[in-house]
Amino acid sequence: MKAYQSLIKEALAQGFSIDVYSEEGLEVDTSTSYKEINDMVEALDDLPGLRFHDSDRCYRGSATVNLFVDDDETVMDHSMNYTQPHCSPENSDRWIQDWWDRTIK
Repeated sequence: MKAYQSLIKEALAQGFSIDVYSEEGLEVDTSTSYKEINDMVEALDDLPGLRFHDSDRCYRGSATVNLFVDDDETVMDHSMNYTQPHCSPENSDRWIQDWWDRTIK
C-alpha cells in the first residue's frame, strides 16, 4: 500500500474528514469516503494536498502527496503544528507524526 493511502485510512479510522486540494484549489470538500479521496488524489497530476478535520471541523493537520516516487515516499510532507506551544490538544496534528513513526520509519 502506498504511504498516502495508509495515511488516508488512518485519518478516516480516527473519524476525521478530509479535504483534497490541487494547485487550482479545493477539489474534494469534507469527505469521509476512502474511494472518493483516493480517486481524486490519483486523478491529480500536481502535488495534491490533504487537510484533515475532526467531527467539529477543527483542523487536525495536513499532508502533501507526491505520486511520482516510491510507494513508501508518497507522503512527502506533513504538518507538525503539535510542536508549537500555542497548539491545543483538541486540534493537535500529533497523530500524523505518530502514524509516520509507526508506518514509515
